[in-house]
Amino acid sequence: MSLFTQREISKYSLTKALGEIANQHRPGFHGVVTGLEAEVHDVLSDRMKEAGRHPNGFLVRIECLKSQNVTTATAGGFLVGTDLAPIVSALRSKSITIALGAQVFENLRGDFGVPLETTTDTGEWIDEAGTNTFLDEPTYGLMHLTPRRCVSESALSTQLLNQNSLGLENFVRDSLVRNVATALDKAAIAGTGGIQPVGILNYSGTGSVTFGATATRAKVISMQDALTAANVGNTPDASLAYVTSPTTASKWQKIEEVATSAKWLWDGNQWSGTVAGLPARSTTSITDNRVIAGDFSKLIIGLWGEGIEIIADPYSLKAAGQVQFLCAVLASTGTANEANFAVSSDSGAQ
Repeated sequence: MSLFTQREISKYSLTKALGEIANQHRPGFHGVVTGLEAEVHDVLSDRMKEAGRHPNGFLVRIECLKSQNVTTATAGGFLVGTDLAPIVSALRSKSITIALGAQVFENLRGDFGVPLETTTDTGEWIDEAGTNTFLDEPTYGLMHLTPRRCVSESALSTQLLNQNSLGLENFVRDSLVRNVATALDKAAIAGTGGIQPVGILNYSGTGSVTFGATATRAKVISMQDALTAANVGNTPDASLAYVTSPTTASKWQKIEEVATSAKWLWDGNQWSGTVAGLPARSTTSITDNRVIAGDFSKLIIGLWGEGIEIIADPYSLKAAGQVQFLCAVLASTGTANEANFAVSSDSGAQ
């Protein structure tokens, strides 16, 4: 957003804005969002209208949701500061796809297309006067991402919104970002299509492996075989990994790679480890204990527009002294080539 400098963005107060939009519904209170927060909303609103969309709530630029981590007057120190005990976040499913290398494209406008080469020719040795025997031209395809509406809800106390300290500011920003990130992560992994994206577990063109019984090192390696057969992982930016459920990770922690060996199939803790030489992560976004192996750098997450939309509901939880906030973002996920992943057809926790 060229109209605002990084210094101005660092002074953005999400708790102030949320407090103002929550209070504007109170009888006799005519408050609206003011200051820098209002300016950011106005710019985003104008850009949405130019694209043919009209916002229903308050708009926050994604950049403004980054946690402030300095305490100088120009970068967050203007907020009221007191000694606070750590705020305990709600438990969420672990977001892993971006951490494993998924590419994020922000500020998209129309449908997002990723061109891909679907077939290629191979090199051929010929003599000085010879001609090549290439018969086929390379062919190309296009992977389309269409924006879908992703929403999440948060509930914050009115007292918290009135505190406006740096610690609370960072907590609120982190909470909103994590809610959306968790939903995107789950869609990228297990989305069923329709109103949500199709996730890796439901791709039709992945490699497939069936465990059939208790997982073994040979079966796990066969997932890598499916990837190498499709020439996956041959690029410098490849980010290969296994992903499964915590239940499967727990099971594999107790399976010896080879009988009587002292090394386990899942080497590490239940959240993060290695399997057959590759990083392995667990997430509760996988509910059927299936296993994914693949190149996560080829997973794409698209975000449309420049921010998220927030609608306040100060009534539903007023007896508890809380305000509900519904956050919405237009997003989608996909991959240019489904063969970048291999998926088990059954549970890895048998």
